[in-house]
Amino acid sequence: MCTPGWCLLLHDLRRVSELGLWFAKVEALGNDLVWLLDPAEVLTVQSYSRHAPALCDRHTGIGADGLVLWDGCESDPELWFINADGSPAEVCGNGLRAIAVAGRDIGLFSQDEFAFRSGGIVFPVVVGGSGKPAAACLGLPGFPCDGAVEETLRGWGITGMLVTMPNPHIVILDGPLDRGTRESLAVRSAGLLPGGANVGFCAVQAGELDLEVWERGVGWTRACGSGAAAAAAAALRRGALARGVTVVRQPGGTLRTWLDEQDRSWIEGDASLVFVGFMRACSPAHLGCAPEALHEDAGRNRGSSSVC
Repeated sequence: MCTPGWCLLLHDLRRVSELGLWFAKVEALGNDLVWLLDPAEVLTVQSYSRHAPALCDRHTGIGADGLVLWDGCESDPELWFINADGSPAEVCGNGLRAIAVAGRDIGLFSQDEFAFRSGGIVFPVVVGGSGKPAAACLGLPGFPCDGAVEETLRGWGITGMLVTMPNPHIVILDGPLDRGTRESLAVRSAGLLPGGANVGFCAVQAGELDLEVWERGVGWTRACGSGAAAAAAAALRRGALARGVTVVRQPGGTLRTWLDEQDRSWIEGDASLVFVGFMRACSPAHLGCAPEALHEDAGRNRGSSSVC
């Protein structure tokens, strides 16, 4: 149910919606996204892709790792994910969790369990009670068998593996590498696939993982949900991990990941609504305008899933 504070805020949002486009800024472990709240269609998504760099710019835009659009359905909505550079993403694991938490807090969703759709795939998501983390199922890990990526990495003296989750991830399992080497390897490795790839640098420490991800279309990101699941799947396949719940530490915080009885990968961790605002624009062609927050306390409530 919508809380009184949020109902007043939504009333204000709907009142000003004729002036522009309203959105929610959401995050999960610092992996932040701009969720455009007006319902979209496929053609709209293609149009917004051109404007993603301006909206996601952290100096002149709202600032985010990417955009999320949805079809406006409360029951099992379809989502579209766009990277900060305007390129499409199959899914965003942290985005699934953050949208579920934010949508419920705003009052757009009333349920605790979801079956979000993206790219023709269904992703179950479960939100806990107040202050509880959200979990998302990313499906079966894929291990492309052509070996071309692994062979190229071996030629560079690197141990790695290509995992689809369903985003393509190149997981490098060589442990600590200095930042300059990581960045060089990330750029070179991402170019091994025609559409690019996320590149994760993973180290196994006492049954837990330390992970940093270079995300295609974004660069270094504070957290990557599908990257955490891919890294755990790669380490398990290499025999570096035992099956069970794995703690994955990233710059933005900690995720837990595991395989269920159907061998599907799940991720679980904190997610929250940051603020809700609107852009003074009447169409995607006018998205250069500055956003305005509608709640004066919005920016001071990152750790909460409600700003009222």
